Amino acid sequence: MLKIVRVTSRLDRKEFTDLPERLYRDYPLWVPPFSHEMKAILRSRGSQLLANGPHVFFIAKDDNEVKGRIAVGIEQVMNNEKSVKHAYFTLFESVDDREVAEALLRTAESWARNKGMNYLKGPVSPTNGDDYRGLLVDNFDDPPAVLMPYNPPYYASFFDSFEIYLKYLGFQYDLANVISEREIKFTEIAMDRYKFRVEEANFRRIREVSADLQKIMEESIPNWEEDILPLHTTSYMTWQRRLSWWPIEEW
Repeated sequence: MLKIVRVTSRLDRKEFTDLPERLYRDYPLWVPPFSHEMKAILRSRGSQLLANGPHVFFIAKDDNEVKGRIAVGIEQVMNNEKSVKHAYFTLFESVDDREVAEALLRTAESWARNKGMNYLKGPVSPTNGDDYRGLLVDNFDDPPAVLMPYNPPYYASFFDSFEIYLKYLGFQYDLANVISEREIKFTEIAMDRYKFRVEEANFRRIREVSADLQKIMEESIPNWEEDILPLHTTSYMTWQRRLSWWPIEEW
């Protein structure tokens, strides 16, 4: 009998983290995450997203066999900044069984509704990056790129009742083809016309570099992007402080 169980014990967490190894056994292109990173995420130490609000983890079990998993939460910093009531789900995995997937998604939806949220979106990334973000819906034959999601093709069918609010496109670039002289000339013209320059970042001046990065990111973040906050908010100020702590030798 299928049941949805909230993750509370050490065994629950182990079953949550171990599930992908079994699900992706027949997918040679899948790249497993580092186990210590996933363990840190489950304890919220490795996830700014989870640290910014309430969240829970669930696993789907059928006769004590784990069939799927999901995490659902509320990014309170984001909601306050955007004046919205959004919940998110992340780390979704499921066997090829619609009943399992729908049970997990309905559980996440119910949790979000009980918290007063009016919108559930995902999959998002628990690290605020592009890993685990969205679903791969095309080209399952090439190896996944760095920080790109990878999932079985049948995942897309689980979300046919969801609205698509954001699409990402990936492109391949052949590094063997150098930049042409024509492109270099256009770059020089643009730099002269718009009064900017490109220079190598000197991480021995980490405070100046981090301030420049903050300014660039604040000015480049589009207003329509729902999942990105300006750097003056709490969650991203944490990133800036962490950046400044990195030893120079590690750059």
